[in-house]
Amino acid sequence: MTSLFSTFDSTFLSSNSSLIFLHLKCKAILVECQRTVKSIQDNKLNL
Repeated sequence: MTSLFSTFDSTFLSSNSSLIFLHLKCKAILVECQRTVKSIQDNKLNL
């Protein structure tokens, strides 16, 4: 019974950390996109 719980715990933790990793990756991509859009807008203003 305890082994089942420990297996569940480790699986849950690993899936949780990958979720956090995905979340951080998405945030980074969003920030990049916003920067790109902002620089494009700045370039249009300069033209």
